[in-house]
Amino acid sequence: MRNMLRCMLIPFLCLLGLFCSLQAQDAPILKIAALHPVLGDMARSIGGSRVQVADLLRPNGNLHSFEPAPQDIAAAGQASLVLASGKNLEPYLPKLKDALGGNVQILDLGASVPDVPVEEDTADHDHEHDGDCCAHGPNDPHWWHTPANMKRAARTLAAMLTRLDPAHEQDYKAGLARWNRKMDQLSSWARKELADIPEKDRVLVTGHAAMNHFCREFGFRSISIQGISREDEGNSAQLASTLNKLRSAGVKALFPEYSSNPKSLTEIAKSLNIPVARPINTDGLAPEGHTFESMFRQNTGIIKEALSRLPDHDQHSPAAVFPTLGVVILLGFFLYNMTAPSPGTQGTAHAAPAAPTTDVPTVITVRCAHRPEALSISCGGRLLWQPETPGLHEETECGLPLKDGSVILTVSARWPENTPDTPVTLELEPEGKPTVSATRWSFGPSLNDSYSFSWK
Repeated sequence: MRNMLRCMLIPFLCLLGLFCSLQAQDAPILKIAALHPVLGDMARSIGGSRVQVADLLRPNGNLHSFEPAPQDIAAAGQASLVLASGKNLEPYLPKLKDALGGNVQILDLGASVPDVPVEEDTADHDHEHDGDCCAHGPNDPHWWHTPANMKRAARTLAAMLTRLDPAHEQDYKAGLARWNRKMDQLSSWARKELADIPEKDRVLVTGHAAMNHFCREFGFRSISIQGISREDEGNSAQLASTLNKLRSAGVKALFPEYSSNPKSLTEIAKSLNIPVARPINTDGLAPEGHTFESMFRQNTGIIKEALSRLPDHDQHSPAAVFPTLGVVILLGFFLYNMTAPSPGTQGTAHAAPAAPTTDVPTVITVRCAHRPEALSISCGGRLLWQPETPGLHEETECGLPLKDGSVILTVSARWPENTPDTPVTLELEPEGKPTVSATRWSFGPSLNDSYSFSWK
């Protein structure tokens, strides 16, 4: 009898264990609503398969005028957690809390990030305001522009996820560790990318004050035309004050923003005779830059491109160029007479042999913000690679023709009509040599540009 009971009990216990296992697998997933796509990106990275994230503010939205629509409030009401940027960036939060009642917890991630005030000389406005410089207060609320701040916010988020779902604490710890490693890598990459910008040129001029956190972390001075608010265009006196401040700062370029009208900055740039850089993604809402990594890489590349390649203006003025040119010509004539072979030896002189070209096995990676219709890479008329159906991320291995440790590649690409300017990053990993990369931008739907690399 005992053996019979044992035989009946064992299958029952096995079935019970299987049932419990299936129940655990089907355990409810945490539903999260994010009030900014960068916050949603962080939640997905840390929570993995344990979370389901809805972005209430979507790419191409307006960060400063957004208010949750009824469908947004309904989506937030179905979530266990709502992620907010905080720091007064969402003035509608009290109304949202009232609409949701006490059923949903709102997590202010900005509370874990130190305040960074808008510098005294960044706003062009010397006129009086009622209260703070704008509705957001005296501090820059765009804290999600640095890897360090994203690590701070991630710790707060991981702790909250563990509190809501303690059974999967280890999963959230592992997700947090992965996120922190990525942030450290991005920080190191950015410092290397920006290292060749001279200290005197590290001035970032934007339409409104949205890059103060970035500037503080990476050693730039931030100057904004309109302060934090985008609504005050100022008057002629204020414009004159702005021009004087920018002249005295020795600004090399102005940076318009993806989500705002560049007209004011363009006019100021004309007055100062300085270039306008490509728009930076200050609000994190560009379609190709609404994750933290894509936004951060995009902005870092634009800043590097605009400030590291610009020589001092006085070096290229006529007064500087022509005397220098005269010296060079005279010196060249003198050296020629010193080194030219005599008439009797000219016939025996031989030109120095050209540097040999060597094909080095190389992994070539191309990343595009928008999917191209056609893509090719060539070197001196020789086609190296042409994928049939190119995607956003392409990788191949081929022989890289290095000449004296250097190579110049031409990247050609085509996109559908009405595609905006697109960053195209080319990364080379030659055998036995360090990995290098560079980014160029298309002009509208086409790109035909050179990428120069050297391993000397």
